[in-house]
Amino acid sequence: MHIGMRTIKTAVGTAAAMLIAYSLHLEYWAAAGIITILSVQNTTKASFRLVAYRLLATLLGFVIAIGAFLILGYNAFAFGVFLVIFIPITNVFAVQSGIVMTAVLVTHFMMAR
Repeated sequence: MHIGMRTIKTAVGTAAAMLIAYSLHLEYWAAAGIITILSVQNTTKASFRLVAYRLLATLLGFVIAIGAFLILGYNAFAFGVFLVIFIPITNVFAVQSGIVMTAVLVTHFMMAR
């Protein structure tokens, strides 16, 4: 069994993200670790590029989600409307890599109300 540098980066980054989120008293602190696992790329440059795309997608998604939930309530229908609006917008801004991560974070909003 070979443990490569990407494995080490993923493990250290995941643990660090979770510890930081926990120390900030975030309710879903474990999600920070999952997001880190999904974000580690082969190179540091590629990882930072992906983070930038996902941040933009997250900002767009949060604005859309807040509107959908305030207008339609915190329910599955509002989440579906959010996705119908959000996914095409990620295509416009070429930040499709942020769809899944943002959708998971938006479900946290929905569940927490």
